[in-house]
Amino acid sequence: MLVNLSDQIKTEINNQIKDDIPLHPIVVESTTNQSFVTRRLIKKNSFEPSALFVFKEEFPTDLKNKLKDHYLRIDRKKMDMKALRLFIKYGLKMENLLDPLQEAITAAKKRNDTRKNREYDVIVEDIEIIKQMASIKLRAFESYFGKYIVQENPIQININNEDLKRIQVKYSGIENQIEEKIKIDSKKWKKMKKRYNLTCIVIKNMLEKINETENNDEMTKSAIKTFQDMFNDEISSKKLLEKYKQKTQQSKLNWVSDAKHLIFGDSDIKKAKQKTNDKSDVEFIRELVNFKLFEGHDNIKENIINTFIKEYHEWKKGIPNKLQVIFPNTQHNKQLEDNLRREFEKEKEETEKYMFEKICDEIENINKDGQVS
Repeated sequence: MLVNLSDQIKTEINNQIKDDIPLHPIVVESTTNQSFVTRRLIKKNSFEPSALFVFKEEFPTDLKNKLKDHYLRIDRKKMDMKALRLFIKYGLKMENLLDPLQEAITAAKKRNDTRKNREYDVIVEDIEIIKQMASIKLRAFESYFGKYIVQENPIQININNEDLKRIQVKYSGIENQIEEKIKIDSKKWKKMKKRYNLTCIVIKNMLEKINETENNDEMTKSAIKTFQDMFNDEISSKKLLEKYKQKTQQSKLNWVSDAKHLIFGDSDIKKAKQKTNDKSDVEFIRELVNFKLFEGHDNIKENIINTFIKEYHEWKKGIPNKLQVIFPNTQHNKQLEDNLRREFEKEKEETEKYMFEKICDEIENINKDGQVS
């Protein structure tokens, strides 16, 4: 009997000799349909047990032996980029495969550094705008001194509306923070205000309780002189009242004859303290500049105002340090650094994920015939 076999079956029969797997072909006789039956040889993966580890010096040789006549396939689920780097460096000895990855990461780092420098440049610009905002507010306060003050930098400061809105949005509450930092917190300033207010209360009481005489000019002149002396006398409030009570009672002027009946005490000190706390510096300066008692005695008025201006300028020297607290950090801005670091790590992770697949494909393509270079 002659059986015509297809080329595919012939190949399978020949493979049994090569792979030492008997296929046991048989002929099925039939009156209607004679058939030839054989098993088909199915290729399958084979696994060989191997050592759990090898020394890195032996790795290239060990890998070469394992890959002999085998196709190299990388398990993407079990291998990560760190393991792949080690495999390439110590096994394949083909570190040039990692060059595109390193170039991509370097480029990402460069872009991140550029963003960082740009952000810090913006912060420096922001600080200058915040300084200008503070200067505008200080000038507005100084304007209440009127003609008595000469502003250090008369050039008008203008801030672009867009820049101003950007700062207000970017640094929430910055206006209030500036207001807080430029409030005069000088102990001497507060002490001078209290002494001025106490002097006003004392002189006002004197003028209200002393009967009018024909010597009104002399009375006013003496009251102003007393006012100036009391204000310039840097002693405690109680001692100040006691001193000028005695001084008034010893006066030889007729208009102060009733001054012996004046009582200066703790209530006046409390009133002065309360007035000092209740009135803002702006209200205080307005009252100081417009105080009617000084009319016709500009030199005394100017001396008192200049005393406050001098202390104001002394306090103002500390403004740069006070503002430093609210300035964004230009050396190490933690929030900015953290944001940029997260951006870089995310970009690096995406780059490694993309390049991992690409490098694995390249390795498998190079070693598809089981020969390690």
